[in-house]
Amino acid sequence: MKRKITEEELRHSIEKKIKLTFWGKIIHYGVVGYLIFIWGMFLFIQLMNTGNGQVKPIHGGEIWVIMVLILLIFLIYKLQRQRLKFKSVETGLKRK
Repeated sequence: MKRKITEEELRHSIEKKIKLTFWGKIIHYGVVGYLIFIWGMFLFIQLMNTGNGQVKPIHGGEIWVIMVLILLIFLIYKLQRQRLKFKSVETGLKRK
């Protein structure tokens, strides 16, 4: 006998997310952290170059790198966050 999920149960399951431990979060969001590290090091190097005497201008290519990295960080974060949500799937399996 197939039991239908009520609207309230469906809404509750969609709103819930899988709970991760600290290390689970580190592993799950590791790619985002790695990209933030690259972005931060890029900005740090740029700031260090401005403080070491002769100011080096930021070129157009470097601005594109910063913008693409920010967009990539945001998109991968949203993707990883979306993967933690429960989804309701109807099947014909019988419960024993």
